[in-house]
Amino acid sequence: SEVPQNPSDEEIVILGYSAWGDTVFNMIEGDYVVAILDENTHTLKLARNNYSKIPLLKMNSEGTTYFGNDFKTLLHFTTSPAHINQQTLADIALFGYPLDGRTLIEEIEEIKNGTVVSYHQGKISTKKVNPSRQNVPALPKAQCLVELLREGINEHAGKGKRILLSGGID
Repeated sequence: SEVPQNPSDEEIVILGYSAWGDTVFNMIEGDYVVAILDENTHTLKLARNNYSKIPLLKMNSEGTTYFGNDFKTLLHFTTSPAHINQQTLADIALFGYPLDGRTLIEEIEEIKNGTVVSYHQGKISTKKVNPSRQNVPALPKAQCLVELLREGINEHAGKGKRILLSGGID
């Protein structure tokens, strides 16, 4: 696909995903949670970087799985009452934070940092995001994207700025 003249963060991620698939999540720096609907495979991809402060939540309710980044929105999609997770309360009292992706609401779990979730035909699979500067695939189709990213970084580098994706400094 053609690279726009001044692509947004979202366009860069989509172009990278179309060129490299899930591997693109290993190349992105910044605090991000990304959702991509891959129409070719009919798969929903959700990714959260290794140190994200942005939550990625999953709720199962009445036979349907919902994803989002805040409790209020997710709870809007259920008619069932929410239940306080007593184990999470105990974890917070003892350790100062919840353990194992649990949240204060039993019906909602947090997807761990550094995870790519694939949701396809009602089945969920996960794998780790493994950011690395090494082993970046060199595909001719995506070379223009890499060059565009380098140009943007070099343009801003002399001005005391850096480019980060999703919520970072442009």
